Amino acid sequence: MVTKATIGRLSARIDAIVAARQPPGGRLVTFMAFYDKDDESGDIAIERHCAEHPEDRDAALYIILIRFTEADCQANDERLAQEGARSPGSAPRRL
Repeated sequence: MVTKATIGRLSARIDAIVAARQPPGGRLVTFMAFYDKDDESGDIAIERHCAEHPEDRDAALYIILIRFTEADCQANDERLAQEGARSPGSAPRRL
């Protein structure tokens, strides 16, 4: 028969194993987000991600990989072609 004391010891062991497997300095979460011109900061993308994955809310660091659509790239190419005066190899002012 399983007693409350046995369950408590097993729970403590599981907690110790989980704590030992956590990397030092907290968890790191990496995810991909689509480029959104209205998304001025990554905070909105992080909130959107955490709404879908609540287990990631306690992460110490988030890395967001921005994914551009073909339409975004084409609009950027057209804007760069219109600028024309920009020296080759220099970074655009805005995307």
